[in-house]
Amino acid sequence: MKNGKRSTVTKSKLAAVIKKQARLTSSKDSLVLINGIINTITDCLLEKDAVKIRGLGSFVPAVKGHRVSRNPKTGEIAPITKWNTVRFKIAPSLKRMIMSVSREIF
Repeated sequence: MKNGKRSTVTKSKLAAVIKKQARLTSSKDSLVLINGIINTITDCLLEKDAVKIRGLGSFVPAVKGHRVSRNPKTGEIAPITKWNTVRFKIAPSLKRMIMSVSREIF
């Protein structure tokens, strides 16, 4: 948050930071690194494996069960089939850090 405004960190912004911190000569190299990490996490989740990154959190594949819902406009019953999803659980250390900073901001 700069100047009281929230910002979004994009892949290219992340690549620029990694390029600087890792002292890489090319932004392309840092993008390859980021894409490799993202692809590896994605592949693990597709194999139904959990991914734990210490200090960040855990990505855990989950299945939402079949349920019945209603169309709010018509009241018609609409069955919803089960589907795959991913849950993210924040690491306790990161949560504490965010909570301590957020109390100062808000």
